[in-house]
Amino acid sequence: MTNPLAEVIGAISAYDSTDVVAAAGALQLLPENAEHIVRLEALAHASASAKVSPHNAKILPAVLVERSGESAIKVVFTSTFHSLVRQPDNSADRELLHSLLGVLITERTDTAGKNEANVLGDKVAPLGLKKKLLSFNTGADPALDARGLPPYRGVQKYQIGKLLDSVGEHLAAIERPVGVIADGERTTVLNDIVGFCYGRLRDLVASLAEEGVLEFVIKQHEAILHRQSLGKATIARSNCLSLSPLSVRFCLRRG
Repeated sequence: MTNPLAEVIGAISAYDSTDVVAAAGALQLLPENAEHIVRLEALAHASASAKVSPHNAKILPAVLVERSGESAIKVVFTSTFHSLVRQPDNSADRELLHSLLGVLITERTDTAGKNEANVLGDKVAPLGLKKKLLSFNTGADPALDARGLPPYRGVQKYQIGKLLDSVGEHLAAIERPVGVIADGERTTVLNDIVGFCYGRLRDLVASLAEEGVLEFVIKQHEAILHRQSLGKATIARSNCLSLSPLSVRFCLRRG
């Protein structure tokens, strides 16, 4: 009995089955492809059935771009693009830029039109280490996964100032003289301040409603961990910036 998918298998046999299955899965996520789900599943099944050596398979284009109406375009990223994102240079950025330029600045599909887009892309984004697209493996560091977390909110300057004012009022209340603290008294004073701040924190927690407090605090803490992990993962961005006062201030603000 002839395989009904033999023609499809023959058409895609030149490509790596992993790439084809990934592309079929991505296309199923587009709402406009809802009526084509069965065909896309058949395509994935046919690709999984094809016995093609990855070493002899063709590489899928990294980005597939096409016009959708007069004012919209469709962009599909394949597994080839994901591989480019993991590269240390800006190959993924350049590939995306070239693909978009090829559709946006010209409707010509001939070689001259593609060359024009490539020349403009090379001028705007030459090959180098300065990149905008980053890829993270949440399996290696679960803290990079921000799903379900609230927006990060760091300690504000006014909060620090308000707390320092409270500490000053506390020291005045216990008649701590104003002036330089002697070396032998510093530990005692610091321990007293820590006890005061802890008491303020304890009173604040006690004033909150019991329902949902633990979940709220845990989510806020995980949001802080996510921000810290993201900062560690993107620290390489500083290597792409010159050591100008502006870039230094930018890094300090993010830190």
